[in-house]
Amino acid sequence: MKLTQKSLAQAAATQSIEQTDIHATADGFTVTAKLRRQKPGKLYTDRGEVRAFKSWNTCMRYLRSIGITCVTVDMTDWEPEMPTVKKHEE
Repeated sequence: MKLTQKSLAQAAATQSIEQTDIHATADGFTVTAKLRRQKPGKLYTDRGEVRAFKSWNTCMRYLRSIGITCVTVDMTDWEPEMPTVKKHEE
């Protein structure tokens, strides 16, 4: 299941979310949510790509702004020494 920012916000507003997971990788932080009676779904952009937040703070601020305050974090593919995610080269 693909979740959009709108559908995730609606699910949070109706308290339909059973679990929210954050997966930290070299590309950023992705969000997966398990809604009642549905398989877990990743958060996608409006353009159909998996939404990868570039910073932890941005990800947490977004989730809190829509009412999600409890998450599980998987840092298996993340290393503290990883540079900040940047799309442009200097």
